[in-house]
Amino acid sequence: DIIPSTDDEGNENPKPDGYVTVTFEKGDHGKEITGQTVYYVNPKADPIKTLADLTKPTVKAETGWKVDGWDTEDTTEIKKNITVTSQYAPIDDVIPKTKDDESEKPEGYITVTFVRGEHGKELTGQAVYYVNPNKAVVLEGKAPIAVPNKGYTFARWDTSIEKAIQYKDGDKITALYNEPGNISETEVAGYVKVEFKQGQHGNLDGKTEYW
Repeated sequence: DIIPSTDDEGNENPKPDGYVTVTFEKGDHGKEITGQTVYYVNPKADPIKTLADLTKPTVKAETGWKVDGWDTEDTTEIKKNITVTSQYAPIDDVIPKTKDDESEKPEGYITVTFVRGEHGKELTGQAVYYVNPNKAVVLEGKAPIAVPNKGYTFARWDTSIEKAIQYKDGDKITALYNEPGNISETEVAGYVKVEFKQGQHGNLDGKTEYW
């Protein structure tokens, strides 16, 4: 009651008289479809055949999309010609890497990494992302916090992450720091404190503590 349109060697099978055709298509945002995509089915089979009785082909989505089932329910009875089309759902263009392996990485995505850079002590927060290479994305708000070495202050990232940029695989975004000054009006780890005092019968105006 169910005949694939081709055999295992790819040779065409004849369509019996009175049979209907079920066709599977990859649809919009589908990259490829493999396996048997056309079946000939007896519409008068007893019990009646449904889509659940067919071995569906395998579909791969375009970059930025994931397969989200078919547009026709498995319970659909096959009584006439049917075309079944794969459905897709969009994936976020920027996805944080949270596992040690690459299991979270969507097919076709690239890896972009924030690095602490010279004079950086560490990064706190999310530092590695999977990014859609076909889209220009804004990474502002997703950057980790760059913790500088003693005396240094964080200046900026070497890439304008506030702008939409189309990144390439392996791109690194490096933290940049301000060189430490010799004198600071606020406490700096490792610096010594100098304090001016008015003394007896004296009066001071302005800043009296430096490091």
